[in-house]
Amino acid sequence: MTPTILGAVTKAPADAVDVAVIWAIPTGDSIASAEWTATGGIEVGTGAIAPSVSGQVTTAFVVGGASGDAGLLVVKLTTTDGRIATRGVRVNVREVA
Repeated sequence: MTPTILGAVTKAPADAVDVAVIWAIPTGDSIASAEWTATGGIEVGTGAIAPSVSGQVTTAFVVGGASGDAGLLVVKLTTTDGRIATRGVRVNVREVA
């Protein structure tokens, strides 16, 4: 499934930047799972900065990458009523002077 692209963020190689997606979920439904993936030299944070869900907000930290990398951070959401949606954020890695 091709994700709907929500926007772009720029980060330095050493930065861990949080990306949050706010979902419009009908009353009575809730988030069952949110699976994050990353491409293009960037990675999804783990451990203390692992992805999380709070109400209708899914959050992940994007880490890594070398200056010049351009990746895509994607979240696949599944709700308790069986809805599935995929969203993405482009991530550009640039050295900060």
